[in-house]
Amino acid sequence: DWAAHLAYANVFALRNITDWFTTHPLYAGFPFGYPFAADAISGLLMRVGMSRIESMILPSIITTFFLLAAIFIFYANELKTPWRAFAATTLFLAGGGLGFVIFFSDLAKNFSMETLLFPPREYTRMLEKGVEWLNILPGEFLPQRPFLLGLPVALFVLIKLILWARRGFQNVSYAKIILLGFASGSLAIIHVHSLIALTVIAGILMLFSIGSWRQWTIFAFS
Repeated sequence: DWAAHLAYANVFALRNITDWFTTHPLYAGFPFGYPFAADAISGLLMRVGMSRIESMILPSIITTFFLLAAIFIFYANELKTPWRAFAATTLFLAGGGLGFVIFFSDLAKNFSMETLLFPPREYTRMLEKGVEWLNILPGEFLPQRPFLLGLPVALFVLIKLILWARRGFQNVSYAKIILLGFASGSLAIIHVHSLIALTVIAGILMLFSIGSWRQWTIFAFS
């Protein structure tokens, strides 16, 4: 997917601001309507002199730290202890089947740092055997750059919504709710799937705290 994302980033690196959204970089005759935030960051870094590779990788590295923090905080709030949150985060990031068993078998046959750091094959994606169970890191986070940025934003919004809803939005100002609404609305230009998922979950939360309908209405229209 990086070929497409480089094309999107080049829009913000090379075009005049007035021409950013006039035409799609891949489809002639169509406006540029792809959720652009992640690629805009890389494009603007290129615009100020950073190389293409650096501008694509650096934001992903920074976003990864926010993602890990968001996942851990979410689990810590729900599971109550840091160790449970650490275990849940590890299980989430390490999911993808039992391919690690085959990996350790290969490693035992030919142990080297190169094999350890750069596995020679995918161990949960063996198409010849009808097995395709990708881990979320290579399957989603690495190729889907908007997802890597959108998920932590959605999680931080969800964390606040759950905490506020549980205490009936007590001592939560309308200004904070509006700001959180803007943060969730920004997902429209970051990652639409995260916005859809957040909307569904927020709707369910609202049903369980319907007494705070005023706050939920303000959040929805922000």
